[in-house]
Parts: sequence; structure tokens; C-alpha cells
Amino acid sequence: VGISASCALAQILRWRAQSRGPALVQARIAALSAHIRPHFFFNALNAVLGVIRSNPKQAEVMIEDLSELFRSLVTGKTLVSLRQEVQLAQKYLAIEQMRLGERLQIQWEQTEDLDDCVVPQLLLQPLVENAVRHGVEPSVDAYPIRVLIQKQSRQLVIKVENHLPGVSAAQGHRMALDNIRERLMLLFDLEASVQVNQTDGFYKVEVRLPLQRWSSV
Repeated sequence: VGISASCALAQILRWRAQSRGPALVQARIAALSAHIRPHFFFNALNAVLGVIRSNPKQAEVMIEDLSELFRSLVTGKTLVSLRQEVQLAQKYLAIEQMRLGERLQIQWEQTEDLDDCVVPQLLLQPLVENAVRHGVEPSVDAYPIRVLIQKQSRQLVIKVENHLPGVSAAQGHRMALDNIRERLMLLFDLEASVQVNQTDGFYKVEVRLPLQRWSSV
């Protein structure tokens, strides 16, 4: 029974792949990426505007960092290495750190030997951005954002957790998560998933995708 079910699932996946032409898939992925990039630009720029009057020198440094972020995104790549995506997320967090100061605390844990793994561009960055916007900013007390990146068997697992001040904050995550879900489905089909868990005042997102190296792509 198990073998028959596996064969049936494999056939379904083949039919789905054949029914979606590569050109249509790439066009949809490009549209989804184009939708999330302006949102990222707007929020990053707002972080700079938030300090430009109170601390012009700090704003100047933030603008330089922001230009590096923009430069890394104008290529419009669909897939990047995990190292590149981590660098993008950390540069964004560095900008927000200048604005939020000690209120923004990051606990980052990453298993070694994952830098060359393949991930969609703007996979991790929107997750940490949501954690900042809907977790850190509305909170009176400082709660750390936790990022965990590891491998489990043949999967790359990315977890992001933030404090959840209220129900509206949970709703604010949805646009980015829906975008990520659809892109993962188009790129990896049923091999990838996004799970959300809200418990004990914390909002947790877990992304799973196939563990692929650049050498095998």
C-alpha cells in the first residue's frame, strides 16, 4: 500500500509539473518577488527617515548600508546562496539596530556548512522584518528575535521567533508569509512548507525546503 501511494504521489507531481509550463512558473515567481521588493524598500527607507533628523551622522551610515542592500537586490535573482540571504537579513537588521537601539536583540544560531545551500531570494529577510515590525516595535519591554538555521536529514530548516504583543501583530505577518508560501510551492512543490505557531505570547515561523547545494543545481 505504501509503495502504491508513493507511486501515485509521484505521478501527481509529474502531472502538476507538466501542467505548469516553465515560462508561466518563472513569470509568477518574478511577479511575487517584484511585489515583495517595494515593500522591503519602503520599510528599510522608513528606518532611515526615522533617525535622519535626530542623528544625521547615523542616518548617513544607514543610507550607505541601505545602498548595499539595494545593490544586492537589483539583480532580480530567483535563487541565491544561504550565505547571501543571511547577509541581506543581517544588513537589514543592522539598519534597524541603529534606529531601535537596545530594544532590538537578536539570538542567531546557524549550523556550520550551510552557506552554499540554495534558497529563494528574500526568504529570510521578510521573516526577520516581520519580527521587527510586529514583535519588537509594539513591545514595551525588550524581547529577542530568535533565528535558527539548521539541517534535518535532507531538509534545510529556518525558524524565526518573536514576541507577540497582540492579535493584530499576528495578522500583520500574513502578506509576507503568503508570498513566501507561493514561491516555495512554485519552486519546490510539496517538498517545501511554511508552518506558523502562535503560543505563550510568541509567534513562530518554520520554513522547510530541500537541502540543495549550488554544485548540484
